[in-house]
Amino acid sequence: MNELRFVNPKELSENPWQPRKNVDKDALERLALSIRAVGMIHPITVRKSGSKTQIACGHMRAEAAKKAGLATVPVLFRERDDKAMRIFAIAENVNNSSLADSDKETAIFRLWDEVYSKMPSKAGGSHGQFANVSQMATEIGLAHNTITQMLTAHVARKNLSARDNLATRDMTNIASIAKVDEDAAKAVLKEREKGNIGARQLTEIASEMRDARDTDARKEIIERTVQA
Repeated sequence: MNELRFVNPKELSENPWQPRKNVDKDALERLALSIRAVGMIHPITVRKSGSKTQIACGHMRAEAAKKAGLATVPVLFRERDDKAMRIFAIAENVNNSSLADSDKETAIFRLWDEVYSKMPSKAGGSHGQFANVSQMATEIGLAHNTITQMLTAHVARKNLSARDNLATRDMTNIASIAKVDEDAAKAVLKEREKGNIGARQLTEIASEMRDARDTDARKEIIERTVQA
């Protein structure tokens, strides 16, 4: 079913797999002003789920339309199962610079954990502890390495949150390192917990790791950190 209709934006329900936890109020206000001035250019993609009309793509547009006072908005009804709704939510948000890295990583991990980790593993499709990453990459339109980095960073954040009440900045920096090199993140975390490196130095290391040219350069940074 691909059917365009006009509905009250207040009747729309959120995608239950929507990764955005916080809305940029300034961006929402700007979008509302634009919609109030010229109307909604692109329809919101939705599906019917029982008695609900669920948003697949277009949460910000729906919120902005309500803020702009629109009585109706264009919506495109499409048949989408739960897996497709998860993918829609990620595709809409994962390249959005206003979405926090932690929210992107959580959405990617949740999709992998609830769907792809439970599928039969295919030869060559896994990376370390993460099964079927290649299939996931193909189906959601992201690079294999990008997904692996996000999964690794999510696990790093989760592990860190249970350790010694490390500060949020520490968690963010080590997760950032994990995206580049998981083993390096473990080494840095170990030194941080020993008290051998401080918060400011950790920030500098994360920045150096992101800018490192290649594997040898990253190894040099970690060796210098551990030996300091």
